Amino acid sequence: MSTYLSASSALEDFFWHLLAQSGNGMLAVADYLGVHPMHLGLEIFFGLVLIYFVFQKSYKIPKHEPERLTDREIDQLVAEWNPSPLVPSLNEYQEWNETTIPTLASAPSAVVELEGGNKVLNFASTNFLGMAEDPEIKQTAVAALQTYGCGSCGPRGFYGTMDVHLELEKTIAEFMQTEASIVYSSGFATIASVIPAFSKVYDAIIWYALPPPRRAPQCRSQTYLGRMSCSDQGVSHAIQVGALLSRSKVSYFKHNDVKDLRKVLEEIKQDDAAKKKKVYRKFVIIEGLYYNYGDIAPLPEILKLKDEFHFHLVMDDSLGIGTLGANGRGSCEHWGVPTNKIDILTGNLGHSVGSLGGFGCGNKTVVNHQRLNASGYVFSASSPPYLVSSAIKAFSLIQEKPELLKKLKKNIAIFRKEIGDIQESGIVLSTLAEAPIVHLKLAEPSGDRFEDEKTLQAIVDEALEQGILLTRSQYVQSEKFLPPPSIRVAICATHEEKDVVKAAKIVKEAAHKVLSSKH
Repeated sequence: MSTYLSASSALEDFFWHLLAQSGNGMLAVADYLGVHPMHLGLEIFFGLVLIYFVFQKSYKIPKHEPERLTDREIDQLVAEWNPSPLVPSLNEYQEWNETTIPTLASAPSAVVELEGGNKVLNFASTNFLGMAEDPEIKQTAVAALQTYGCGSCGPRGFYGTMDVHLELEKTIAEFMQTEASIVYSSGFATIASVIPAFSKVYDAIIWYALPPPRRAPQCRSQTYLGRMSCSDQGVSHAIQVGALLSRSKVSYFKHNDVKDLRKVLEEIKQDDAAKKKKVYRKFVIIEGLYYNYGDIAPLPEILKLKDEFHFHLVMDDSLGIGTLGANGRGSCEHWGVPTNKIDILTGNLGHSVGSLGGFGCGNKTVVNHQRLNASGYVFSASSPPYLVSSAIKAFSLIQEKPELLKKLKKNIAIFRKEIGDIQESGIVLSTLAEAPIVHLKLAEPSGDRFEDEKTLQAIVDEALEQGILLTRSQYVQSEKFLPPPSIRVAICATHEEKDVVKAAKIVKEAAHKVLSSKH
C-alpha cells in the first residue's frame, strides 16, 4: 500500500512540474510576442478549433445506397403534380375593365382617330398645351433622330450622357428658377427614386391621406408599418412606391387639412420627447396639383408649419408645371412662393411638355446627391436624345407662346361654367377651378365599388357615342387606399371653345341619361 501511495505522489508531482514548465513556456512566448498570455491562449484555442473543422466532413455519407423510386412511382408523382400559374387569373372586375379601354389609331391630339376609323374629340389625354402634336417639336425630334439616332444605350453615368441631356437640365433649371436640375428617363421612377434617395429607414414620412374607403374587389388590404399604420389616398401611386422603398416610418394626415397636419406633427414631437429619441429627419410629401383629385395643396400654410416643425418638404408638381402660374412654372408660381422654399421639387415631362421622363430640381447639393443615390438615374438608360430635344423645344415654346397657357385657362373656365349644373344629375365636381383635370364623381355612391365603376363607365360609353372621348380613372392593385371612382376629364389648350362647350353639354346629357335610368 505504501508503495502505491509513493508512486501516485511521484506522478502527481511530475504532472504539476510539467504544467508549471508549460505555463512558463507560454509566458515566455507571450512575452516574446508582446501580447497578453490569455490573448495567446485564446488564439491557440481558436486555431485548434479551426483545424478541427477544416478536416471535418460537412455531412456523413451514408454507407448504403439511397432509396430509389420506381418508374411507376415517378410517373404517379408527375401525374399528380399541378403547377401554380405564373400570374393569378383575372377576376370578374379585371376581365370587364379590359373591355372598356378603347384603342387609338392616331396621335393624342385634340381630335383622335379610334381603331375602326371613328374620329372623336379627345378629353382623355393630358396633353395640356398640345406639345405632343406641335409641328415645330416634331421637326426638332426628326432632326435629333438624324443626328443622334434613336436610343442612348446607357445610363447617364456610363456613356449615356449627351450634350442635349445637359442642355435640358440647364433649360429646366432656368425655367424653374433653381440652381440645378436632373433629368430622369421615367416620369414614374422620378419621385419613386427621389424619396428613397433622401429618406432612409430611421427617418419619418408624413403625407396627405384620407380615412380608408371601401376597397375594390380585386385589391388586398395592405398597410405600412411604421410610426403609424398608414396607407395613402391623396398622393399618387409613384409616391407610395417611393415611400415603401425608403423603409421609412410613415404617418398620414387628412387630405388638404393643414390643421390635421399640425396635429400629426405635434403627436410625433411629443412621442419623440417622451421616448427621448435622437434627432432624425422628417419629410412631408405632397403633390402641387393632385392627379387623383384635381385639387391643389395649400402651399403657404404648409410652409409656415415647415418653419415651425423643421421638416423637409418634398413636392411632386407633375401636373402643375405648365398649367399653373402666370408663366406655367407650377404651384410655386401659383401661390407666389419662391421655388427655393421647396427642399425637393420634381416634375413629369409626359404631360404639359409632351415628351417622356421626369426631372428633379433644387439647389446643387440636392441635385448632386440624386446623381449618386437615385436608382432611376443611376441604373436606367438615359432618355432618348430625340425626346430630350423635344422637351427643350417645348420649354422654349411655353415661354415664347404665353397665349397657349392663356387659352388653356380660358378653356378650363368655359368647361367649368358649362358643366356647373351637372350636380343636379347626381355628379360632384373636383373643387379647384384652375386645374386642367376635372374629376366627376357620383354624389351618392352605391357602396359597391364595382357597380359604381360600371355606372361611370356607362356615362363614358354614352359620351363616346356622341363623339367625346373620356376615361375612368384607373388604379393599380398595389394602391394602398384607392381613391373613389371617377371620370377624369382633361382640358387642353388645343381644344376649340365650341368643342369645350359641346363636351360639357354631352357629358351632362350622358350623366343625366344614365343616372336617371338607375332610379
